[in-house]
Amino acid sequence: MLSTQPKLIKQLWKHFQLEPGKPAIALGLRTALALCVPLGLGIYTHHLSWGTTIAIAALYISIADVGGAYRHRATVMITATIGISIAMPLAGIVGHVWWLAILTTFLWVFMAGLIGLYGNSSTTVGFITSLMFVVSIAVPSPPTPIERLLLCLVGGMWTMLLSLGLWLVHPYKPVQKAVAQCYFNLAALIEQASQIKNGDKSGEQELPQTSLLQDTMTRDLETARSVWSLVRSERQGASNRGIQLLVLLEDANLIMNSVVALTEIWEVLADNPLLPQIEAEIQMAMQQLAISMNLLGVAIAKGSDVGSFPELELAIAKLLNCWENRQNQWIEQHEDYDKLVNMWKIVSGIQAIADKLSIDGEVASQVQQQRKISVTQPDTSSSILDTLRNNLTFQSIGLRHALRSGLTTAIAIGIADLLHIPKSNWVAMTVLIILKPNFGGTFKTAIQRVGGTIMGGIAATLLVSLISNHWLLLGSMLILTTIAFTIKPLNYGLYVFVLTPLILLLVNINYTGEWGISLVRVFDTLIGGGLALLGGYLLFPSWERQRLPAQLAKTIKADLVYFQHVMQVYLGYKQNNDFMTRLRHRAALENANATTSAQRLLSEPQHLQGVVEPVMTLILYTHSFFNSITTLTEHLPEFSGKYPLPGIQLFTDTITRILENLVDVLEVQSPLQPLPNLELRMTEIHHHIQQLHNTRVAELEKYANRVTPTLQAVRDKTIVSIELDRIGNQISIMHCAIANFQLEK
Repeated sequence: MLSTQPKLIKQLWKHFQLEPGKPAIALGLRTALALCVPLGLGIYTHHLSWGTTIAIAALYISIADVGGAYRHRATVMITATIGISIAMPLAGIVGHVWWLAILTTFLWVFMAGLIGLYGNSSTTVGFITSLMFVVSIAVPSPPTPIERLLLCLVGGMWTMLLSLGLWLVHPYKPVQKAVAQCYFNLAALIEQASQIKNGDKSGEQELPQTSLLQDTMTRDLETARSVWSLVRSERQGASNRGIQLLVLLEDANLIMNSVVALTEIWEVLADNPLLPQIEAEIQMAMQQLAISMNLLGVAIAKGSDVGSFPELELAIAKLLNCWENRQNQWIEQHEDYDKLVNMWKIVSGIQAIADKLSIDGEVASQVQQQRKISVTQPDTSSSILDTLRNNLTFQSIGLRHALRSGLTTAIAIGIADLLHIPKSNWVAMTVLIILKPNFGGTFKTAIQRVGGTIMGGIAATLLVSLISNHWLLLGSMLILTTIAFTIKPLNYGLYVFVLTPLILLLVNINYTGEWGISLVRVFDTLIGGGLALLGGYLLFPSWERQRLPAQLAKTIKADLVYFQHVMQVYLGYKQNNDFMTRLRHRAALENANATTSAQRLLSEPQHLQGVVEPVMTLILYTHSFFNSITTLTEHLPEFSGKYPLPGIQLFTDTITRILENLVDVLEVQSPLQPLPNLELRMTEIHHHIQQLHNTRVAELEKYANRVTPTLQAVRDKTIVSIELDRIGNQISIMHCAIANFQLEK
């Protein structure tokens, strides 16, 4: 019993640990002003109820500020302002009739949930308006319904002024922040890659940090492209600054591909006996790359001159000098030539990334806004009715969640009214906040919400019992708001811990000295948390184990198409580079989606997970397969195409057949075909590469410093051979994982 307590505490504590990211200081200060200025005016003019209504509206509209391009933020915030301006007076009217309150709550929350079908921003608007509705149920007057509507509009406009005031002055600021984040992610990715050690294995139920960082980078690249497109459409074209930011964004994508290839080769080098002689210089260069990328990210975000990277240049010079000295020594000792090729590949890869970074530094230093340049924008419009029609089925996660949220919130209103629970709308508000489309997200939020509320309630009791002066309460709220929204991106549980006393002070500013409200808040949160967990578990659950095979099939299919088109180039066929880039991007997104699906699976009850080891193994090796294909893609600029590699067509066809069968197994439960002997398929390739290396070693004394046809063939084929070996191993493990996955279904 005692031994399980530390484990339980550790499990609970992880929900309150800070997550990677930066504190949102600007958001904290902006939200504090949005909330406290109306309250201050209400206190000063003796219209505190009006000031409180404006402050609540301002607080909720601040939550609706989803970031991104200014026009997009404005659209979301205006929509949310209109929504809460209707929700607050309507809830006040229907809240006094219990059956009407229950029915209207269900309809409002359900319809707001359907709005979430149209993307994250729509989800935010639906959530905020639903939250305002349940918060305002049976709130006593004043103000009157008409006054509430007008005051909500004032609160929304005040918040938008604070959030969007720099729109005309710094129109490209959102793009700069989005692009800068990509370079911060690159820095983290390179830093992680430099720490790879030989024999490092991941746990059964977790993915390597490198894979998670890659997925984060993929999503942030997608976000940055979206923000850039929105800003471009705002300005009816792209200025020189916009074009330069686009160049930096696309270069970040190219550098990511190079880092993936670098990581792959670095893993191969882990067993290389020559590595210790140059490892220190390699790691120093990679660390300087990470530092320089962070500096570049800061410069892009601030729009400042980054200058040069002298420490990086020095580290690269030391690496190249060490390579030159060691290379001659290794050649004289007649080391295996493939080991030299691998070593040179990583040295040249680091140098290539450093060169790209130096160019990006120059581009970032020249970013300035001048004339507009016309850029064609693709039509991304889609039918609203089509989206709704496609989701009017119980197979739709969005429809299920909308129904679940509406029913559970309505039940919360009914139970709270039946039991005469004080501040009964807090129960429904807790349900609405905690419920997520998947049970794992609901469970995690419930722990953070309940834990944060209990700790925050204790702090609030002390504050409320000690402070009764309105101006002192306002000062405390200013501090709490700033802290709460500053740490919000870092941990939701800590955000709730600080937000709880803030909300209680906001309530208490109208009824000073009522410290018992803190206990009511904790009690209501416990009831709401329990109802949310029951609703998430019992009402139309959609367990990740059921959805996972379809996502895994989509991921493997996307990787396969990417693999086929890359291998076509190595087989002598020409391919469109832009099309190849789109295939890589699609495969990267599907791999990121598979990772997210796995994380949701791990957050669900263990008796519903099944044995997760085959799933995690499959996702890990689909990720590795994608990385190997990307490494082959990165090698294409150095591939002359003059020296065909025997056996590559047979190997490609074999891998294609295996993966097509794996997709069929996952999609339509087709029989799993026996795995062909992939080592046999590689025999011809291995034999050819060995002969090629022997020929190159034999000619070294005579042509050590000349690029001979043999040397070019070695450069063309060695990396290809290495990656095909890795692909064969990855596919074998994926096949085995799916076999185990089938047995456990």
